[in-house]
Amino acid sequence: MAIITRKAQGGANQNSAPHATLASEQFPELNATLYESDPATYLRFRLHTLVTMHNQDDESTESTPWAYGLLESGHSYTFSREEREQAIALESTMLVHHASESLLRLFIAHSEKSDCPWLKVAKLDFREVKSKAAEYAKATHVWRPAQIEEVFLGGSDLGTSGVAMSEDEWAQSVDALKELVRRTSERILEQASLYNAAKHGLVGVPGEVAKWSMSSEGGPSLDVAEGRGVTYLLREYPSKAWAAQTDIVDIESDFLIVQLVAIAVHNLWTAARRRYIARKGHLYSLHPQLVDEAFLVGVAGKRNVARGMRVALHRKADRTAPWGKGLEPARYRLNMVRVDKDVAKQLSSNDDRYQVEARELPLRPADTSPFTGGNRTLFPFTPGWASVV
Repeated sequence: MAIITRKAQGGANQNSAPHATLASEQFPELNATLYESDPATYLRFRLHTLVTMHNQDDESTESTPWAYGLLESGHSYTFSREEREQAIALESTMLVHHASESLLRLFIAHSEKSDCPWLKVAKLDFREVKSKAAEYAKATHVWRPAQIEEVFLGGSDLGTSGVAMSEDEWAQSVDALKELVRRTSERILEQASLYNAAKHGLVGVPGEVAKWSMSSEGGPSLDVAEGRGVTYLLREYPSKAWAAQTDIVDIESDFLIVQLVAIAVHNLWTAARRRYIARKGHLYSLHPQLVDEAFLVGVAGKRNVARGMRVALHRKADRTAPWGKGLEPARYRLNMVRVDKDVAKQLSSNDDRYQVEARELPLRPADTSPFTGGNRTLFPFTPGWASVV
């Protein structure tokens, strides 16, 4: 066994191994390494970069020549507003899905009260994530008692957690977090093909801003969506027929969702830091209306009641017909957004936004450090203060 010697500072606790062949002595160091990081800040940084790019007013953006080490751009690039907005549409799509799936994986791992959540996250495969997402996405899903509270708020109830919230803030935060996990799970499942097209091979193609409308024969026209679409190809199951899907990318909604996911990840991380490395912090209170607003801002504010449109690729009904003849007619299908009338009315009429407030999460008598304050560690990457040997 290799021992790394260093100068450090740091109390002791032994956990059982989640895998029979692994020594539990190493789990505190793995936990210290994991929780020394800050994934919420990473998500906020990416969001900040996107919002900054989006808010540029210039018709075109010219980059100055740049260099890093041996790498040189050689010349400047000019990006038109349209090129910039198309890139932002793709990037916001990838960011909101990356953030949502990360939240779900972290939630699954921390729900099981593992002695080493890092191992649990590393062992998760997408089949398990997809299965859990299908559970959580159901409006009828019954949460395990205190599952949300323990993972995101540090205890089964307000008294156990000790966070400096009122009873109302606690109850509202629990409801908001349940709805956030449900809606992000729903989005992971519904737009998995969009995410894969944008991420793998860059074959999610952003288009121009367009307006969609529908009408019956001789009837009035009804606008159902307006925005920038991303189009990709997919196979429908079980028919295995090919189709082109265009999904409306609501950038404002994506930005709001990522902001809420970053807050949820921050809360999860803070609660886990206190449990695993005895570090106090602060949690953010949330309100269910913030979640409704993030996911439904396009419906309430822009009347985007259609999320996407699918067009079946034409098949050649008569293989002997000349070019342009014998094609089967196109089949169109709109993916509509279903919104509770009371929620839509509330979002449309309420001008007051709920504020997210930071609340102290103190250490409790039971929150003792597993670290000895010694100067030896089992791994070269372990933070210097995290010695247990």
